[in-house]
Amino acid sequence: MPNPDVMLVIRPDFDSPTFSIGEWAAIVKNYWRKHGFTAIDLYKEHANKNEIYNAIDDEDPLFFYGNGHGSETEFTGQMRETIFSVCDCSKLSGRTVYLMSCLTATELGPDMINKGALAYMGWLVSYTWVNDLSGKREMELANEKAFGTTTTIVPMLYLHNATWNHCFQAKAQLSRWWVEFWEQDPSSYAAEVIKWITHDNIDPPDSAQYGNLDHRRVSENVHIPVIHAIRKTRHQINTPFKMRVFVACPQGCDLRGNRIQVMDEFNDIKAEGPITRFQNGVCSTDLFEITYPHIGRFLWKARFLGDALHPSETIGGLESKMLHLAFTDPNWSRWIRVLTIPEVMGGTINLAPGSYAYDENELVRLTAYPDSGYKFSGWILNGDPERPQGDMTMNPKSFLMTYHHHIMPVFASEHTLTVNSSPITSIQVILNGAEVGRTPLSVAIPAGDHIISVPEEVET
Repeated sequence: MPNPDVMLVIRPDFDSPTFSIGEWAAIVKNYWRKHGFTAIDLYKEHANKNEIYNAIDDEDPLFFYGNGHGSETEFTGQMRETIFSVCDCSKLSGRTVYLMSCLTATELGPDMINKGALAYMGWLVSYTWVNDLSGKREMELANEKAFGTTTTIVPMLYLHNATWNHCFQAKAQLSRWWVEFWEQDPSSYAAEVIKWITHDNIDPPDSAQYGNLDHRRVSENVHIPVIHAIRKTRHQINTPFKMRVFVACPQGCDLRGNRIQVMDEFNDIKAEGPITRFQNGVCSTDLFEITYPHIGRFLWKARFLGDALHPSETIGGLESKMLHLAFTDPNWSRWIRVLTIPEVMGGTINLAPGSYAYDENELVRLTAYPDSGYKFSGWILNGDPERPQGDMTMNPKSFLMTYHHHIMPVFASEHTLTVNSSPITSIQVILNGAEVGRTPLSVAIPAGDHIISVPEEVET
């Protein structure tokens, strides 16, 4: 039976893509070893078929973490030597497989499951994150950083006993938050970075998972969140840059309310704030704005400010690529969002006026019903100005409770009352006992019987 405490990581290194992705895989290797587990590292010329097969036989790893070039039908090692191919991958039977290689999810991944692999995760597309960005180095670094941090979250969460599906979903959620980060960046290449992050990790179909999606490395629960930091790879001296710290918990815990401090290598506190967001099992802080008087590579630290149940700990990582944090008994809580619906004239909706509680990100579906003589013309939604929720003229209308919301249907009358007076103008007009204006006058009214009157001294 494969050993759940052993990972086999394959790191060929003979061109720019394999060098870069291998550097990120080395971080994962060190992370496993730091937590007391075995990570067998087959690097450069050792990433060949013979040594890989021998390591599987001798060490019997549960987790196979392959980094290298690939195609629809094969995964390759050093100098593109074929390691596994369709109809020749039974060596991975009974194991979990994570292939950081292009296109292997199309045919090879499903065939691995057919040959007995427990679970597989890989890509349906060709990567664009290093070599295909027209030589624009700043853009390449930005895109590589987003790709590296989001993809390495998978083996880290898997180590801490997250389900295979949660690892997959966390990877996608971190990619979305990278896109959000770059949407607020003024760099000329930000739109291009967003394009490629979306292509590699968000737009379906990009990556895929097969097999037992509820599989976990071991059966017991482990509460060790994995911490990353999002920031630009480079920054100018004494120029503010933005950073967001995000937390991926193996059990999908909601950690909001806990606080994070960000420090430099001299332990000077540069920012502090709460964990405020939770989506798809991943938490994050708001954006920190930090001014730093140095350039180049440096050590960032983050400190979790705990309480009796959550002791304080300090975490750190080189150049903010990875920040790690381990603590026990995280908060389990539910975040409530409130939907307020006012009373309006001209129609109703499927919820009566009032306030309603929903879980955060719960889907709400509303339908408007205009009264006779009125027609529905749209919705007015407040509370989330930074995240438009689609076409506001649709009926029914569906939206997510990302924040507290106030929504109001708008109904327009289908009938118009026109009143003129001559030779005298500016005559008061009373409709159903209430003044509606002075002549000349044109107002919308619903269908039905109405009483119109003017002052008694005016001849009609």
